Amino acid sequence: MSNIISLGRIARPGEDIFPTTGPHLDVRVKPLYGEQKGQYIDPTTRPNLLQNILVGPNQTPLYQQQEGGFKSNYRITSGFGKRKAPTKGASTIHRGSDFGIGPEILGYRGTGTFTQRKGYGELLTQDEQGNPYMMQFFHTVGGDPQPQKTSSVKPKDATAPAAGKPTSTPQRKEKANKLLSSLLREQIVGNTLEEALNPASFMPDYGAVNQPFADVSAARNKFIMGLLD
Repeated sequence: MSNIISLGRIARPGEDIFPTTGPHLDVRVKPLYGEQKGQYIDPTTRPNLLQNILVGPNQTPLYQQQEGGFKSNYRITSGFGKRKAPTKGASTIHRGSDFGIGPEILGYRGTGTFTQRKGYGELLTQDEQGNPYMMQFFHTVGGDPQPQKTSSVKPKDATAPAAGKPTSTPQRKEKANKLLSSLLREQIVGNTLEEALNPASFMPDYGAVNQPFADVSAARNKFIMGLLD
């Protein structure tokens, strides 16, 4: 899968620092090799580079191969070379090609190093044969910041126990105390008050002389202690 390099976006009205008649993209190409090294050339003579420029969220190629040749997907509003200045302060020697595009985001399919400068960006890249080029994109600014994602999850109530987790120790003890009170009430109703209040049950040697009662008492104590753990 090809790498996509972000080129920022085309400047909106009021953002462009250069003279302009409205939002558009000015593409300039300069070979860094051969006889034309360091000179601006007509960008449309390098459609293999222009086809890598992607426009908008759908990544529409600036140039596209159609019917055996390359054609621009956007209207060229001002070509390379001599021209009449389209607005006050604009150049009469155009070093690039203007494309009538609104303030869309831009990308480049390929490899290279991109630097956003004031009012334009520069991309150092190479063609399919490995020949180096510098491409410039005038009337652009840095990309819009990505919106921050906000969480739709509500904060947990700090006072409520988490679902699926055991309750805290004080809560367990409170429940055990309620259960113990209920058991004692059942003993009273069931005419076992005498056993529950028998002082002999607290004597150390009582279990030794009354083993059945000791077994019942030990089982009850073990059950109650388990509730308090």
